Amino acid sequence: MIFSFSHALVTVTLILSSAPGVKANRCDKISEIFEDGKEMVEKMWSDSFEVVEDEDKGYTMWFDKKLDVNPNNEITKNLFGLKNGYNDTIDKCHLNAVFHKEMVTEEEVLNVCRPWRNKGGCCSNEYVGSKTQMNTNYGKEYHWDRCGKLSKKCEKYFVQEACFYECEPAAGLYRKHMDPESHPEWAKHDHKFTGKTNEWQMYKMPIKKTFSDDWYEACKDDYFCAEGDFFSCAKAYNTTLEVCGDDPTKGKLNDMGYTCAKLAKKPSKLEKRCGNSLVSETCPETCDGTCKCTDDGNKKWDYDSKKYTCKDLAKFSSRRRAKKCETSYASARCPGTCEGWCTKKNFK
Repeated sequence: MIFSFSHALVTVTLILSSAPGVKANRCDKISEIFEDGKEMVEKMWSDSFEVVEDEDKGYTMWFDKKLDVNPNNEITKNLFGLKNGYNDTIDKCHLNAVFHKEMVTEEEVLNVCRPWRNKGGCCSNEYVGSKTQMNTNYGKEYHWDRCGKLSKKCEKYFVQEACFYECEPAAGLYRKHMDPESHPEWAKHDHKFTGKTNEWQMYKMPIKKTFSDDWYEACKDDYFCAEGDFFSCAKAYNTTLEVCGDDPTKGKLNDMGYTCAKLAKKPSKLEKRCGNSLVSETCPETCDGTCKCTDDGNKKWDYDSKKYTCKDLAKFSSRRRAKKCETSYASARCPGTCEGWCTKKNFK
């Protein structure tokens, strides 16, 4: 996983805040975000990986734990073997994220990342001891199941990527900002980057196309943050998206007789009603025409293995709707409905 202090690789439950507004992470099907496995693998980790068709020049993120030798060693040889000073032994991890070891050593116990057990790696079971641990190591904004529980066939690939980032010695050869003194001369690159340097990020490590294709096929019907890459998704998680600044429930408390939400649902009467200073002061953005339903009524979201639409959500009682918006990613798919701006009659 490659994060902004460690991984490329967030249950970030997308919840309503106590005030109007929802977490800004919108969720879409992976097949709606990415066209294929190449685009998914390259974009999801912000160019940490580069998908290649030549099987002899692309690394794999997972291999048979029964193998005596890590097959990625051969890929490193194919890519760098003709370079001056090439050494087929990588003894330094080079990536220096939160949980990487400094030197490559063998581990007898690796509960999840078993392919690297007794083969030399940069991880220890203390930090990669379970799927849950790897998913939560870097904070909830980086959880891979931020848009709801992933299918088992899909989640296994995110686990494999996490193990690859933490354990694979060759990953450090593709550190984005090299340490010029310790990085192997035969593996140095001349990429030019702007911004602050770091020791955790990777850049364009070649990955087998067959692996990325299989990953996409397994995950195409699962959901991910619509931003498409972990870094943008993490930033979005820490912001709030509001359909509008007015509180849709306000109004009756000020003797208006109706709420801002009900006012928004009758645009033909806005001008007349907003001529009342009490109304315009209570619901200023609604009176400006900003507050309205922007949800697609047919957009689907899943909860407890059942599929619903935004229209279905609008039909729920206010209590049931609030529960669904707080405990599922309905708020990311139907923010206007969750906030109270949409009814079964006014979807776009």
